[in-house]
Amino acid sequence: MMLVQVLLGVTLTIYLVHGSQIDYINSFGTTWKAGKNFEKGSEPALGLAPGYEPLPPSITYDIADKDIPENFDARVQWPACYTIKEIRNQGCCGSCWAVSAAEVISDRICIASKGKQQVEVSAVDILTCSGAGNCSYGYPSGAFDYYVQSGVISGGEVGSHKGCQPYTIIGDHPCASTVPTPKCQKSCITGYNRTYTQDKNFGSKSYGVDLKDVQKEIMTNGPVAAGFTVYEDFYAYKSGVYQHVTGKQNGGHGVKLMGWGVDNGVKYWLVANSWGTVFGEQGYFKIKRGNNECGFEGGSCWAFSAAEVISDRICIASGNRQQVEVSAEDVLTCSGAGSCQGGWPSAVFDYYIKSGVITGGLVNSHEGCQPYTIIGDHPCASYVPTPKCQKSCIAGYNRTYTQDKHFGSKAYGVSLKDVQKELMTNGPVSAMFTVYNDFFSYKTGVYQHVTGEAKGLHAVKLMGWGVDNGVKYWLVANSWGTVFGDHGYFKIKRGNDECGFEGAVDLAHGANVNRIVDYINNLDTTWKAGYNFESDFKPKLGLIPGYKPLAPTSEVTYDIFDEDIPESFDPRQQWTDCYTVKEVRDQGCCGSCWAFSTAEVISDRICVASKGKQQVEVSAEDVLTCGGAGDCNGGSPRAVFSYYIKSGVISGGLVGSHKGCQPYTIAHTSPCPIDIPTPKCERSCIEGYNRTYTQDKHFGSKSYGVSVKDVQKELMTNGPVSATFIVYNDFYSYKTGVYQHVTGGIEGLHAVKLMGWGVENGVDYWLVANSWGTVFGQQGYFKIKRGNNECGFEYGFDAVTPKL
Repeated sequence: MMLVQVLLGVTLTIYLVHGSQIDYINSFGTTWKAGKNFEKGSEPALGLAPGYEPLPPSITYDIADKDIPENFDARVQWPACYTIKEIRNQGCCGSCWAVSAAEVISDRICIASKGKQQVEVSAVDILTCSGAGNCSYGYPSGAFDYYVQSGVISGGEVGSHKGCQPYTIIGDHPCASTVPTPKCQKSCITGYNRTYTQDKNFGSKSYGVDLKDVQKEIMTNGPVAAGFTVYEDFYAYKSGVYQHVTGKQNGGHGVKLMGWGVDNGVKYWLVANSWGTVFGEQGYFKIKRGNNECGFEGGSCWAFSAAEVISDRICIASGNRQQVEVSAEDVLTCSGAGSCQGGWPSAVFDYYIKSGVITGGLVNSHEGCQPYTIIGDHPCASYVPTPKCQKSCIAGYNRTYTQDKHFGSKAYGVSLKDVQKELMTNGPVSAMFTVYNDFFSYKTGVYQHVTGEAKGLHAVKLMGWGVDNGVKYWLVANSWGTVFGDHGYFKIKRGNDECGFEGAVDLAHGANVNRIVDYINNLDTTWKAGYNFESDFKPKLGLIPGYKPLAPTSEVTYDIFDEDIPESFDPRQQWTDCYTVKEVRDQGCCGSCWAFSTAEVISDRICVASKGKQQVEVSAEDVLTCGGAGDCNGGSPRAVFSYYIKSGVISGGLVGSHKGCQPYTIAHTSPCPIDIPTPKCERSCIEGYNRTYTQDKHFGSKSYGVSVKDVQKELMTNGPVSATFIVYNDFYSYKTGVYQHVTGGIEGLHAVKLMGWGVENGVDYWLVANSWGTVFGQQGYFKIKRGNNECGFEYGFDAVTPKL
């Protein structure tokens, strides 16, 4: 399945493309025309899950490249298949992932059967029964897995009364801010002549398709599910070949790719949308082909910058006695620090210290243990699968994988004021900045941003500095080959934090905090920045990359009507007898946020469910060390709840509290050691505690996901839930007010305890307990903007029911 762009998190702001905005777009004289598709407030929801990665490619084709035609339209190729010509409407639900998958399956059944089987697959069955998502987001690959494992049924459009389960969600005007996902119904509508089970159609296998093969795949087997980044101007697309002109990102969107062609000399992909026939060209659109339009790839720059820095520093530190070309392939595939869609250089350095790195040259170099294998195709595939980790060397290399290891001793941050000294003493460092459109065209001179939209964050190797025609610059090695810039290098303006090149260093490593705090507070935004930590301390983030919460279940219902939800809710006031609800914990130097958020949620829910009769401060230490859900480098909240249900949790207070069976042991020190070992699992209680480890166990009965539309009812009924979000650099400086991201790059993913909501100065917020001690924010709590999926906070929540 081809994917044009994957997002880790999006902010769902709506660009109101009406009147003068449409004229503005058309004034560019670009390859497409804008027009009015939707009424104000009725813009469709986007529903491709953040962090979604398609399946890996695995198919070969009998079509030669030279036999691929200039134009191809599945409607013309298979005229007998009526579903290929059908435009569906997802209504007010973010079910694009389900609709696109249903369309692809429908078309492929007809094509594979040579028109003998015509099945309009039910999108509502996939939406509600597959477990692959909901009206907030979902995973097309999960829909295909459902087709293979459980089968899909038939179902037409809203009001069609066609098939076993027609679609039921209409496109209201305006759409509600949250649309409830219908319950899974394993039955057919009245009057349909088959049972739900009899109506099942099954797939045999699901697989991914790379861009270099997607034309052959479509010609052979039919349309595929695709995804891309929607920008604000896309809502106004009417005709022509779309390319992004103006406006911000809105989110990820799943569609049906069905062909390609050339329009007035511009190559395009032919795509069926799921927003009804009012959109675009009777429901279809064309998007520019060959330049990864709306799909700047995060790629493996993070792996290259780190590998290059390590290589250089080994040589420098050894006085040129050791020359090691560190394998970017091994770093990319085995470090756990990222993928071909993006990653974290800092995590690579942790890998270098803990596990060691190996050697490896460029593509086709046959040098070292593992040379790089991903070539620079032209054009690049929209989605490039990350190779599997191979803990072995290429044939003919004279050392084993283990023998080839090189280790680091410590990793550390460098502030802007010290970076020149660092470069002079120890060699290049890894740096990061925001790439704008114009950067791709840089050739010579000192770069500074002039025009174009931000495309994403990029990691590079900072290696020197200088002055060019009176302009101060940083000298940087890129990882895009020697065709880019000045034989692969570029100069970027120095001294003004150009494109966040200098500010990101400061924010990431706690240097020059005064400038950061002043900058944020001068923006006059909804929150104030301040000083939470020592300058050399930064809490470690520990939610595993790509984590997705449990899917919401129809089994959990609430006795609260929407109109009875209050404007504000605070569990500290609702359940005054539950002391854990009011407690702020401190994870110390360990990336154990996932263990803390879940331990806190379980603690609170035991008290709430027992009406205050049971007060248990659940041990985060036990969850961290014995739960099998993670370690000090990251973990999974949902796996903790499974541990609670299957094995039980024990009691344990804060560091130094001597409370419970196993109090927490990892303290907050400044600076934190580079590598924090996860304590060993100890199935025993501290000396003096009056119960055994087994006697102290508490168990849960079931875990489940909660959607944003139900989370207020869930909080009011059962207590706090575990939430996750993207942490940006500026969040470390949050002090008061309602947080929203204003500056700085992505640091990683974080798990917290969501406990309530309210309104402050007209701004809706979520009330959240952090696990960074009471020095952070408002005595350990923070408020984050509500209703716009700020930092991906509203994609879903995890909850669990205690067994009392």
